[in-house]
Amino acid sequence: MPYVDPKLFDFCDTDRQREILSLIDELGSGKAVADRLGAHRSMPHKILNRVKRNAARRGYSPDHDMVRPVPEGYLVKGVSTYYDSEGKARGQWVKSSIDADKQLEIIRGAVENIIETSQGAFDPIEPPPSCDAELLTVVPMGDPHFGLMTWAKEVGENFDLRIAEQMTFDAVDRLCVQGPSSETALLLNLGDYFHADNASNRTPQSGNNLDVDGRFQKIAEVGLLAMVRCVRRLLEKHKKVIVRNNRGNHDPHQAFMLSLCLSAWFRDEPRVQVDTSPSGFFYYRHARPA
Repeated sequence: MPYVDPKLFDFCDTDRQREILSLIDELGSGKAVADRLGAHRSMPHKILNRVKRNAARRGYSPDHDMVRPVPEGYLVKGVSTYYDSEGKARGQWVKSSIDADKQLEIIRGAVENIIETSQGAFDPIEPPPSCDAELLTVVPMGDPHFGLMTWAKEVGENFDLRIAEQMTFDAVDRLCVQGPSSETALLLNLGDYFHADNASNRTPQSGNNLDVDGRFQKIAEVGLLAMVRCVRRLLEKHKKVIVRNNRGNHDPHQAFMLSLCLSAWFRDEPRVQVDTSPSGFFYYRHARPA
């Protein structure tokens, strides 16, 4: 019989934790592991307990009849277990919520991947010959909801990713044609650029179900590339473009991700300034009532 529960390896965050658990399993005690590694005798047990705490946060603690872990990126909010007259567990209700820190880690990983894969992808655009330095053009985006899916027979109007993309392109093109040749343009996303904040397809705060058009990765990619096209179109009209993405109740994390991705995409273009301030993002996470 193994000394360490094999399922605990699923909840290790680092290779070091897996190594220590493997040694405990092989040698049979934390003291033996510490002796082999020349470490303090408490080190192996501290690491084992840390992994057990992580497992419990995800819903796995057999000693407490918690054997239904939630997926990575989620945390257990509460567990209700029903016992029969003999004290045996007969049913269990597990409530979970999104692990905000884990979601941020995933977002940062995605941004780093975009930075790596988009090197050399930027194609500079020549600035316009003359602009009015006394004017500022503001291009507001109110609730674009990229990823929303509606059916006209149900709600009176069709809407999907393709429609959202085309409407956005048409609006920015029209403003570039009819607007003044100001030196600076402010592309102002007022919030809810994305309809869903993650693959759960629920609003983060209220948990309302959302109708979405496709997979989360597809929606994120289409939304990002649509914003890139809008920025490039504005660069044809203005010498400087400022981008500000405000969080919405549908996309508080995605808004932050969008700014980071745009900043990476246009990092070699001094004419583009993307506001990547995390203040609004962290306000949503920490200042809302529990």
